[in-house]
Amino acid sequence: MDISFKSEINKKILVLDTEKVEKIILNILSNAIKFTDTDGKIDINLYMENEQVCISIKDTGIGIPKDKIEVIFENFEQIDTTLSRGCEGTGMGLSVVKKLANLNNININVESELNKGSEFKIILPNNILSKNIKLQDKFTQNEKIEIEFSDIYLNLTS
Repeated sequence: MDISFKSEINKKILVLDTEKVEKIILNILSNAIKFTDTDGKIDINLYMENEQVCISIKDTGIGIPKDKIEVIFENFEQIDTTLSRGCEGTGMGLSVVKKLANLNNININVESELNKGSEFKIILPNNILSKNIKLQDKFTQNEKIEIEFSDIYLNLTS
């Protein structure tokens, strides 16, 4: 699987709950990996659009039918509910993503075409509280990032 990352942003300071933003990004990335064949491609792009930071996660996976795009954000919903589906999961991941996004004023847009792939665009709020905030380039505390990909199951038979 080819996974690429590209950023057009050199530096942008936002006030965010980084733990929640990480959970949103990792859940969407986890789904992209689960639903993309091993010879597929995932592109992660970070760029500015209308003064807002956008994170695009685009894959060449199985895609989502147009009439199911809104359903994927509901609790326990999955597009393929058959026993023969290639990926496991509870159907809670994107529901949690949507709730975290709503709580943090983050917009998520989805474009998808069946059998061609999906693009999830995460739009972060441009929310510097004051121009007088003193910001430092160095953090005063060590940051610990916990990344779990335990929800990713690869179908090795395809």
